[in-house]
This record gives sequence, structure tokens and C-alpha cells, in this order.
Amino acid sequence: MTLTAIGGITITPVSPAGPSVQMTTDPVVQQTWEPRKTIEAGLEGAETTQDWGMFAIDCRRTLTWGGRGQWLEKSVVLQLQRWLATTGSTYNYVDSEGNDWEIEFILPFKADREFGYPSLYTCTMTIHVLSMADYLGEVYAGN
Repeated sequence: MTLTAIGGITITPVSPAGPSVQMTTDPVVQQTWEPRKTIEAGLEGAETTQDWGMFAIDCRRTLTWGGRGQWLEKSVVLQLQRWLATTGSTYNYVDSEGNDWEIEFILPFKADREFGYPSLYTCTMTIHVLSMADYLGEVYAGN
């Protein structure tokens, strides 16, 4: 069973396998992806910064459906809540930007019913990327 709508994000359980969910509208996206760096002490107080690059596993993305046309349907929110109750699960995340990632959810998951719209919810959730097949439509060749 796929919950179908017009949004561009589809999340499918990988482990354990199950039905996918397609988001009804596209959210506001905030992505943090810090490069790995170390600072090595040198002689007489000098420091050297070594940049190890960006690794897929360091990427986190916060998705916010804040109302005014950006909502999740009740059925989608209920499915996400069921998934969040299962620890150790992984999911395939595909969006309209050309991203194809294996992810896990990071708590908290916040969903509130929109006043006057009993089947529509505002929602904020954060995903943690475990691996990337594609990033922005290109094959991801990094770690």
C-alpha cells in the first residue's frame, strides 16, 4: 500500500520492509552537513587543521511542514508514528531534488493537528543519513 499524494518525498521502510509513504506537500528543508576536521597541536602553540571531508553519515536534514499549504495528512502522520515506535529501523528516502538516501529518524517527531482542519497536521522531523546512492541527481561517490 502506498499513500499517494502530490509531494515529492517518498519514504520506504528497508528494514523491516513495508509499504511506502509519499508526502502530500513539500516541506521547508534545513540541512546540516559539517565536514570532519581535527586540530593537531604543533610546536610552540601552533595548530594545524586537517579537513577529512564530508561523509554521508554526517548529514542531517530537518523537514518542516508549517501550515499555509504545507501539511501532512493524518494517515501519513500515523504511519510515521508507527515507524518511529520501531527502534533500529532504516528507510529509503527519495525526493524531487534527486536525493536517494538510506536514513533513520531522529526524535523528537512533532506533529500537531491544524486548527479547523481535522485531517491535516503541521509537522517537524529530522532524518539522519546513513548512506547516499544519489545526491542532488548525481551518483554520490563520497563516503
